[in-house]
Amino acid sequence: MLLDNLFFIIRSEQIEQKHLFEIELDSKHPIFKGHFPDVPVLPGVAMMQMVKELLEHSLGNDLQIQKMGNMKFLQMINPENVGVLKVQIEILQNKEGYIKIKAQIMDDDTICFKAQGHLLILK
Repeated sequence: MLLDNLFFIIRSEQIEQKHLFEIELDSKHPIFKGHFPDVPVLPGVAMMQMVKELLEHSLGNDLQIQKMGNMKFLQMINPENVGVLKVQIEILQNKEGYIKIKAQIMDDDTICFKAQGHLLILK
């Protein structure tokens, strides 16, 4: 779990099918020592996991990433240079057992990461 460890929710709200979050990173987290020690960068796999955990938090269900596509890492996230990150997750489709989403992580108005994916809803 990265929530309440690597990152912390400052604010969250839901507007129809959009789940909006403001989060803060722990710049002292050990993940940054290995990725990369002199210029820390938030790993792409951590961004995907953050999206999953934020949606789990919002929906109250455990989820499993089934497929992530159209992933774009547009801007590196250095925890020493960012304040509050904004995360937007839109549910495009919610069917029995799975959801289809579109997500993005932003630093101010700069999109750092965006992706579309399918997640299984675990019981």
